[in-house]
Amino acid sequence: MDDASVAESLENYEAISAINFYLVPHYNSIPFKGAVNKIIKEYNDNIPLVAISNNQAVIIENDGKRTITKGVKFLFISQY
Repeated sequence: MDDASVAESLENYEAISAINFYLVPHYNSIPFKGAVNKIIKEYNDNIPLVAISNNQAVIIENDGKRTITKGVKFLFISQY
């Protein structure tokens, strides 16, 4: 969805290993809806995904996660 070449100073993805799932932002949010659905369709059977809208956040506390939502009805959590 995002062009990694724009982040010229990004050397690795090590911080991502702090969680055991892949966060997919912009769920059901225009103009990203099509791209997000494509990512979910392509990867849902192989890796754990948590898709959140632009009005949601995932909080990691004590080895668990919870999603906070403000006025949003959509959340997708992979069954991987």
